[in-house]
Amino acid sequence: MKLIFFLVNLIIINTTCIVKPKQCLHYLNKKNDVYFSLDLLHNRRCKLHFLLKKNIKNNIYRYKHKNKSRINNINKKNNDNGDDVFSVSEPRLRFAPSPTGYIHVGGCRTFLYNYILSKQMNGKLIFRLEDTDTKRNTEGSLHEMIKDLKWLNLDWDEGIDIGGEYGPYKQSEKIEVYKKIAHDLVDQKRAYLCFCTQDELKEKKERAKLMKKKYIYDRMCRYLNEEIVTTYLIQNKSYTIRFKSPENRKIVLKDILKKEIKEVVNEDFIILRSNNAPTYNFSAAVDDHLMKITHVIRGSEHISNTFKQILILESLNANIPMYAHVPVITDIEKKKISKRNNEYLIKNLRQEGFDPKCVINYIGTLGWGSITKREFYSLNELIKHFNIRALSKSSVIFDIKKLKWMNKSYLLEQDMQRYIDTAEQFLIDNKVLVSENENKKFLELCINVFKNDVHTYEELKTYIISVISYDYLNSNLNISLDTLDQVKDISFHLCAWFEKKNNSSNNNNSNNNNSNNNSSNNNSSDNNSSNNNSSNNNSSDNNSSNNNSSNRNYYDFEYIMKEEFDSLIEYIQENTNFKKKYVLLILRMLLTLQNKGIPFKFLINIWVSAKENRIPNYVPLDKRIQYIKARLVI
Repeated sequence: MKLIFFLVNLIIINTTCIVKPKQCLHYLNKKNDVYFSLDLLHNRRCKLHFLLKKNIKNNIYRYKHKNKSRINNINKKNNDNGDDVFSVSEPRLRFAPSPTGYIHVGGCRTFLYNYILSKQMNGKLIFRLEDTDTKRNTEGSLHEMIKDLKWLNLDWDEGIDIGGEYGPYKQSEKIEVYKKIAHDLVDQKRAYLCFCTQDELKEKKERAKLMKKKYIYDRMCRYLNEEIVTTYLIQNKSYTIRFKSPENRKIVLKDILKKEIKEVVNEDFIILRSNNAPTYNFSAAVDDHLMKITHVIRGSEHISNTFKQILILESLNANIPMYAHVPVITDIEKKKISKRNNEYLIKNLRQEGFDPKCVINYIGTLGWGSITKREFYSLNELIKHFNIRALSKSSVIFDIKKLKWMNKSYLLEQDMQRYIDTAEQFLIDNKVLVSENENKKFLELCINVFKNDVHTYEELKTYIISVISYDYLNSNLNISLDTLDQVKDISFHLCAWFEKKNNSSNNNNSNNNNSNNNSSNNNSSDNNSSNNNSSNNNSSDNNSSNNNSSNRNYYDFEYIMKEEFDSLIEYIQENTNFKKKYVLLILRMLLTLQNKGIPFKFLINIWVSAKENRIPNYVPLDKRIQYIKARLVI
């Protein structure tokens, strides 16, 4: 036995590749001439499991990690339930949001699972809108939902914007349909008119609350005779329509993920309100029937609704769809996310500059993974490898930090030209750049400087703005009284050095102009034609010289800083006796209004490029010097 387990451990240690579940290796014990078979299995985290079988005596030695192999569980579940998920001849799935806010990562995951399954089964995905609750509907929600899904490069086969055979796809446009079906159920004795007033129902609810009981409608109107009902109708008494739930009957929900769930629906729930608006469960079930939906994939918070919808579907003699209720998504603190959490809205991720392929990748693998440790999938690869039965049954955490880590990988792995083009469009949309300017060289420089620090295009924007802007109106130099004299000393010599360099540059330009003028006068001749030609040529040369001078003056402070930065530091050190590190620290604070940032080498290169390429939000160095001079020197 010791030898056997020693060999088994060697196999585990040396197994470096993924083997298929139930792959078998054979070991021959020469001493006893006995064959052993070794079945290898993996769980989703690549941990090796095996069953060691001694063939002669049928003894089975088991070695497993503490975690049970999910591969075994998934295979067993497939065998128990058959492959029914994919056995439908014409699969039809649906995404049915309410326009009560922007779509968040939970809603996006629901759409994505339906999208993937529709592709795996060669079925159709329907986008319909459940908008009958007008009090909760918000303006612009639908437009933003479509915009977000299109940004993720997701589409659908039928729906509110493209139509289809089973429209209309807005429930608010089908009120009369729901009204007719509800009254048909009344005629068939599957539903009844309820004439209880709001005050009467409120009193019953308060009574149940005092008795510390859960309120359930007492079915008083269920047993009204025809004469009373007719009298109330003649009196135009307001009514709702309630569904006749079977008493004490266990409803069986065969969930793809959770197996069988049983529940008794003891409530005669309302299906049509007094204003003829259908309730959620009624309209959803009717639409699933009319649109021939075969699969319903949605969050586990809808399980209680599903039992009511099954009852309604049975009353319509409709086929019951296959249901899969996926676990809820929580934040890092295990709190359920909602549309009120802006951080988890797809709109916010889009505005933050995440790569849509990364968002699809991360959301598509939440609570699910193949038996490998692979992190990155394209949408086509998700369609190929996704297994709905392998989804976790417990809640899953949406970790924004991990999403940013993944997005950084997407940014770094993409082609530089695509990086530049996407960043340019993002910055133009955010009013940092203008489309008329040549931004490519400037952006390439910025990306090369910041690419290892940024996770999104929004972070890239923030880094760029921090370098090119100089918001002295909303920023303070934060100079303490202890260091004020030292900062003023460095400021004085900084301004003096630039003034000295600027004067020297102007003198050189003046001397060059005088030299050109003298040359023009000395080159005159007696021939008028010659004089004119010479004058014109010299005039042209002078203009060219002046233009070159003008071009250099256009970025002279940045140019001087780039060429002679070390000279500036030495000049300040000589006149102040401060250490170089301290001088650099104060210079950064003076010139950027920040205490830390990228090295001056990169900072100055970006300044030069920003001025050369006329980046609109760039504050030139000469204006920064003017502010320092006015604030600290004069």
